[in-house]
Amino acid sequence: MKECECGCGKLIAIINTRGKIAKFASGHNFKGKNNPKWLGGEYINNKGYLKVLAPDHPYRDSHGHVLKHRLVYEEHLGRYLKPEEHIHHKDGNRLNNNLSNLELLDRSLHSKITANNNPQCQKQDLSGRICLLCESNKTTKAKNGQPHWLRQKDGFICMKCYRRNQRKKKSNKNEQTIFQTK
Repeated sequence: MKECECGCGKLIAIINTRGKIAKFASGHNFKGKNNPKWLGGEYINNKGYLKVLAPDHPYRDSHGHVLKHRLVYEEHLGRYLKPEEHIHHKDGNRLNNNLSNLELLDRSLHSKITANNNPQCQKQDLSGRICLLCESNKTTKAKNGQPHWLRQKDGFICMKCYRRNQRKKKSNKNEQTIFQTK
């Protein structure tokens, strides 16, 4: 038995199953730089940010990666950023990690800025909506204070009509089950 050459410490047989001298445990020769898909430890995550391999960073993820824009700003400050400190990309391009494009903000201010720039986060004008069933322009309010309308094929219905329909469906189901049991 000898130790795997990747440095993991795993003990392997000196001769592998093909009868050749073994160097690595199964799959260990494809780790890191030896992997044919190695991109230098960088990749773009599902949110569009560039992540960099930094295994010694105190705020690394479970795979040892840190967001590149945080590393750039940490180098500028000469210290690690705290988890509650956020970095804002001024031009909105998440891959533009030039120091001139980055701005240090607290969480609440960063949320406000990104919400103002994101059309999906802006409140819609719901005053012109009319219920398809009762033709009312009023409905209950959701937790965020916005009127709560439910989308239908041809328009919207208010919560009052929605609940009324749900009660009718439930009572019809109960009647059907009563007839089936007799």
